[in-house]
Amino acid sequence: MDIAEPLLAAHRARFAAVDALLPPAAPPADGERLDAATAGGTQVTGVLQRQRLGPGDVPMLWSAADTWQLFPYFGATGTEGVDLLLRALKARLAGEVTGEDSACVVVWPSRDAEAIRAFLDHGLVPLSAVGVRTAPPPAAGPAVTIRR
Repeated sequence: MDIAEPLLAAHRARFAAVDALLPPAAPPADGERLDAATAGGTQVTGVLQRQRLGPGDVPMLWSAADTWQLFPYFGATGTEGVDLLLRALKARLAGEVTGEDSACVVVWPSRDAEAIRAFLDHGLVPLSAVGVRTAPPPAAGPAVTIRR
C-alpha cells in the first residue's frame, strides 16, 4: 500500500512517543484505502481489510464470521484525524450488508489517549489488552507438597 513517507514517519513517531516499549509500526498492509483531510489540510489515511470465515474455520473460535479491520495512519493529528478516519469508515460500511456475526476491529495502543477518545466517541470499545513485562518474573519459591 502506497502511503506517503512523511505520514508513515509521523505514524511511527506517534507510536514511539506513546509507548517506548512498542515495536516500530509496520508498513501498511494491502487493502482498501480510506483518505480524509483535517481542517488544516493534513492528510490522514486508513487501510481497510475484510476477512470472511466459514463454518469450521478455526479462527471462528475467537472471531466474528465477517470482520473488517482498520489500520489508521493519522500522524500527529490526534483526535481529529482518528475522528475523520472513523467517519470515513462508517460512510464506507454504510452500504454493506452485514449479518449478525460481524465486527469492525482496530488494534491500537491503549496509552494513546487522543486516539482512544475518538474510538470511544464512535462506539468502539476495548476487547483485549496485551501487557509487556519489563523484568523477569520473580523466582518461584520451593515446591509445596500436600500430604493426606
